[in-house]
Amino acid sequence: LIPRSDTLFVIGLYYTLTAIFVNGIMFLKLIYDWITNPTNRYSIEKQGLVVLANIPIAILYFFIISNNIISNSPF
Repeated sequence: LIPRSDTLFVIGLYYTLTAIFVNGIMFLKLIYDWITNPTNRYSIEKQGLVVLANIPIAILYFFIISNNIISNSPF
């Protein structure tokens, strides 16, 4: 749809780096909450699993975007 749009790749790169950073910070906060709030540990553990699932997805997006930038592929 958008041939040779380098701007789109750069936006995707910044998006994935931001997603990795935000998910990492959120996971550290959940670890802190899990330690300091023992009454809600089950709920915090479920939230932590969702955040942990998002981190590898964001890393996969990062590798896809970086591979597209390096190989100069249109897709």
